[in-house]
Amino acid sequence: MVRRGLNGARSLCTVAGRANGRIRSGCWCLADEQATLQLGSKLAQATQDMLGGMLLFLRGELGVGKSCFVRGFLLAKGWRQAVPSPSFSLREDYWLPDGGCVAHLDLYRLKDPEELNYLGWEELWNDQWTVMIEWPEIGQDYLPAPDLCIDIELGEMGRVLTVTAMNSRAEYVLQRMTEVVQ
Repeated sequence: MVRRGLNGARSLCTVAGRANGRIRSGCWCLADEQATLQLGSKLAQATQDMLGGMLLFLRGELGVGKSCFVRGFLLAKGWRQAVPSPSFSLREDYWLPDGGCVAHLDLYRLKDPEELNYLGWEELWNDQWTVMIEWPEIGQDYLPAPDLCIDIELGEMGRVLTVTAMNSRAEYVLQRMTEVVQ
């Protein structure tokens, strides 16, 4: 179904998969960077009343908008400072005004998945942190299963962003996200 709502740009939202009445995945066509920021913001709104953190995998080629999506999420959560890509630092941490914590990791430059130990990743696996990981396939044998997988590709008319829920908690978030975007 075609909808207006992300910065007035045409955006396409399709529910790609349902199981037992629950949404398992959704897909959005995003016209530009502003629409990507806004969809990141919608994810933040969908997780607003949730207790505990989540693990999100962000997949897509270089420059497709993974960090832009995270920036939209953080801005909606109240972060008011710069949101750099962790391409060189590998990990950026954010302590939010509501008391939540977000870690944004970029594994692209890791030569070996065991290098995750140097990023302090074990401290992140608790109920306080929301962890957003770019290039998760590099650490696939060391990382726990994600709650949400976010795949971003370049399409004919902009970016195509697909969100897949990997468990029932994430299905709830995806359901709320599709309601917020409408």
